[in-house]
Amino acid sequence: MTLYALIDNEQQFHIRKGDYKPELGPEGTDLVTLHPGTRMAAFVNDCGFSLPDRCPRNTLGALVAIRLGAVFRPLAGPVVFTGWNSAGCGSEIRDLTPSDIQTLTGLHRDFTAALAGTYTGAAWWADTVRRDADALRAAAAPTLTVLGGI
Repeated sequence: MTLYALIDNEQQFHIRKGDYKPELGPEGTDLVTLHPGTRMAAFVNDCGFSLPDRCPRNTLGALVAIRLGAVFRPLAGPVVFTGWNSAGCGSEIRDLTPSDIQTLTGLHRDFTAALAGTYTGAAWWADTVRRDADALRAAAAPTLTVLGGI
């Protein structure tokens, strides 16, 4: 049973305990690598971009992941955040710590306010968040090219 955070398809934030994989769908999970100093990892549906009805773009989930060190790219469907121990025996996945939860809650709150135009902090930061969100919405879905045999 893992303590994890979820940013769902409606961009809402939840803290849950249990198996996070059903949140993402039966197709499998894809690891979204975050900065190692965060001690967290993110996961999305491995086929999310090919399932737009079930996995719409998750702008808030992408913004949070990017702020935590992920590559700037759109994410599709629910985004799950777990604790991460790269030196873990068996599984690197760990429970989120209280500090992790506080960080994720604060990022979600601030990004939501910036996108809604209600953020009361630095105006330049809110403008940057809105520009980044626009770029994520307009970005092409990631693709994979399979090359033939040798």
